[in-house]
Amino acid sequence: MTTAVVYIRQSRHKDYERTASPEVQEAGCRALPAVQGCDQVGVFTDLDVSGGKRTRVGYDAMLARIGAGGVAVVSAYDQSRAFRSTLIAAQFKALLEEPAHVSIQVVFVHGTFDRSAVGGFSYAVLAAAHEMERRMTGDKIRETKRFAASRGEMVGAIPLGLRWDGPGRDRAVVIDEDWAPVVQRIFEDYATARFSTRTLAARLNAERIRLPTFKTGWRADTVAQLLRNIAYTGRTYSERRSKQLGELIPGQLAPGGHRGALGDG
Repeated sequence: MTTAVVYIRQSRHKDYERTASPEVQEAGCRALPAVQGCDQVGVFTDLDVSGGKRTRVGYDAMLARIGAGGVAVVSAYDQSRAFRSTLIAAQFKALLEEPAHVSIQVVFVHGTFDRSAVGGFSYAVLAAAHEMERRMTGDKIRETKRFAASRGEMVGAIPLGLRWDGPGRDRAVVIDEDWAPVVQRIFEDYATARFSTRTLAARLNAERIRLPTFKTGWRADTVAQLLRNIAYTGRTYSERRSKQLGELIPGQLAPGGHRGALGDG
């Protein structure tokens, strides 16, 4: 029985991003003759993961499956879907050149994997080009975020009690009707000076008020971070809100001009 492994990666898994979707990648790989000729196909996926990141759950699982033996074909949509790092590309090529894996066929929907000297040169050049593109894109994203922050726009994690509404780049920050009352209650209770952050955390946990992203429940420092978040006053920092870098400026973080999620103040 022959086995093919398919690797799928998408650095930004959002419907409005114009990149090859996971579905398009998988369909393209499954349509390749080498993959169709195998008895079984294993699919390994990493979503919202950069191609330059070495630690990837799906990618590492694929490597482990290759190491276990019995893999005849490795497939990906193109070389950049597998990696955008010269180091990772070199490590992958070295793995496939080991005696135990030299018979494994590597196929891309777009592009080729050639074990010849010329093919190795082309592979290395493409890896360098993909890494350069990744780094240049990262620089552009950072500059865009700095510019947005200087205008008081939402950059980084959105505070509890607010949420994005609308499609893609047309989305806007609105009040989250489910969680805004919780935020307001935390501020009001703390303002009475009768509750510490530890006590507030204990009460929230006792009432089973827990966000899906919280693995250990509320803690004193979690409540303290929420209380210190300047976004609730309708202000932000001109460079980086999470690190409180730059000047304190009016923010475009909540509906209704510069009002915060809890009103003026």
